[in-house]
Amino acid sequence: MRYQLNEGIIQLPENWNDETLNAFSAPDKSGLNLVITRQGLPFGTDKDEFLENILTQYREQLPGYTEDEYKTITLAAQNACLLAYHWQSDEGRIDQLAVMLYLNDVLLSFTASSASGMSKKQKETLLGVIQSFNPESTD
Repeated sequence: MRYQLNEGIIQLPENWNDETLNAFSAPDKSGLNLVITRQGLPFGTDKDEFLENILTQYREQLPGYTEDEYKTITLAAQNACLLAYHWQSDEGRIDQLAVMLYLNDVLLSFTASSASGMSKKQKETLLGVIQSFNPESTD
């Protein structure tokens, strides 16, 4: 499997799974960051059921979880789930904006976070960054 990083390309055995996590932070002191994760669909699991299980984990396991928005959007010409929420960590309120998209049997999650609040303009900007995602052809 050919895998491309910013720094170069590595050749991995074909049967290895991509479980990488990509983390990016704003260059200023805003505390904004964007994390991209990948989760393989468990064998025999329905995609909608798997996504609902993940959302249930957020709702039940994040202290003080409050859902601000939940809707279907289009990302990379496919339906994706947008979830805006906030919760209470030991350090204070965390605002998060998550967009989840299936690429074949992998759930790709883009999660923007801020521990110092996220303005409407920041949410719009981060959503624009997420919506710039363009999957590479696997042909």
